[in-house]
Amino acid sequence: MGCYRLLLACLVVMGHVGIQIAGYDPGVVAVVSFFLLSGYVMTGLVERHYSEPGRIGLYYLDRALRLFPQFLLYSLATIFAVEILGLRHTWLAAPPSALSDLVQLTILPLNFVMFFPDMLMPQGWSLGLEGFFYLLFPYLLLSGKRLPFAAGSLFVFALAYAGRLPQEWFGFRLLPGVLFVFLLGSFIRRPEPKLGPAPLLFVLTLAVAALAASPLVYAKHVRILEVLAGLVIGLPIVWLLARARISNRLDALAGDVSYGVFLNHNLLLPGVAALLPGASHALTLAALIPLSMALAYASYRVVETPALALRHRLRAAKPAPALEAAAA
Repeated sequence: MGCYRLLLACLVVMGHVGIQIAGYDPGVVAVVSFFLLSGYVMTGLVERHYSEPGRIGLYYLDRALRLFPQFLLYSLATIFAVEILGLRHTWLAAPPSALSDLVQLTILPLNFVMFFPDMLMPQGWSLGLEGFFYLLFPYLLLSGKRLPFAAGSLFVFALAYAGRLPQEWFGFRLLPGVLFVFLLGSFIRRPEPKLGPAPLLFVLTLAVAALAASPLVYAKHVRILEVLAGLVIGLPIVWLLARARISNRLDALAGDVSYGVFLNHNLLLPGVAALLPGASHALTLAALIPLSMALAYASYRVVETPALALRHRLRAAKPAPALEAAAA
C-alpha cells in the first residue's frame, strides 16, 4: 500500500497548495483513507507482535518511535524557520510562544486544533487524532469490543451529520466521531466473526446515501461531506489493496517517503512560492512535490531508519518474566 500512501500524502499537499476537486479539499478526502489504513495496519501489528497484555507498553513505544522522529525533526525545523528566519504561513498570524511550541511537540494536544491557532503544522491535528486511536485500539481489539465502539462512533457521526453536534469537530476532527473509520480499516484486516464484510457494506451504503441526500438535509458543512466522499472512495480501494497484497521495492520506497511528504511540505511551500511568484497552483504543486519527496527520502534514511531498527527489536523482544506471569 506504499504507492497509495504516497498518493494520499500528495493529495494533502494539493489541498494545502489550494487546489480543489469538484469543490472538495482532496487532502480531507485523503485523510479518511489514512485513517482506514491506520486501522488496517494496527490490527496486523497488534495481532502479530503485541497481543499479550504484558506487551502493550512495548506497542505504545513502537508507535512513539513511528510518530516522533520525523515529526520532531520537521517541527524543530519549522520553529527555527519561524523564530530565526521569520517564516510566516497564512495560518500563523503571530509566532507561537515557547510554551505553545513545547505543547505542540507532544503531538496529542494537536488534535484539539481549536486551542492552537498558531499550530506549527496545520496537518498535525490528525497525528494527535492518530495518537488517541493508538492509545485506545489495543483494548478494543483484544477485548473484542470493536463493533460496539464502531456503532457508537457512527452514531456520533450521524448526529454531527444531522447538525445535532458541531460538524467540524464530531464529523471530522475528534475521535468520538471518526473512530468508526479507523475500525472499518481494522474490520478489513480482521472481519468480525459471523459478520464478514457486512459492516463495510453497511457503512459504504450509508455514506453513498448520506452524500446523495446532503442537499436535502442539514449537512451543509463541507468537511463532513468530504469525509463521506473519503469513505465512498477509500473503503473500496483499501479493501481491494488489502487483497491484492502488492509488494515490491517501488511500493516500499513510496511508503517510506510518504510520511515525510505529509510532514514537510508546508515547511517548503513558502520557499517554493517565493521562487515562483505569481505561479499557478498547478505549477507550485509540480515544483513542491519533487522537493518534498527528496527531503522526505533524506529524513527517512537519516532519522526514520534507526528508529525502524529499534521498532523491529521491540517486536522481536519477549516480555519480562514478571510481565509474563502477570499476563498469565
